Amino acid sequence: MRIPQKKGTKGSLKWIQHLVNDQPAVFDKQILKQLNLSPEPITWLSPRKSDEYAEYRNGSFLELLGLGKFKSHLR
Repeated sequence: MRIPQKKGTKGSLKWIQHLVNDQPAVFDKQILKQLNLSPEPITWLSPRKSDEYAEYRNGSFLELLGLGKFKSHLR
């Protein structure tokens, strides 16, 4: 399920949208640091401004990742 969102005006919705779209390198650095992973850019697929800040759930999430063949495993 693809769920378009309005631009967030407060809380985590606002800040995640802002960081993913406007300052992804800052966001990537902190996430990779916390996960102790090598510093490589993260390819953000959601919530992208160009995609109406859409959130993806269930099978749509897997399809967005190119893993649609695993949708049957979500039961």
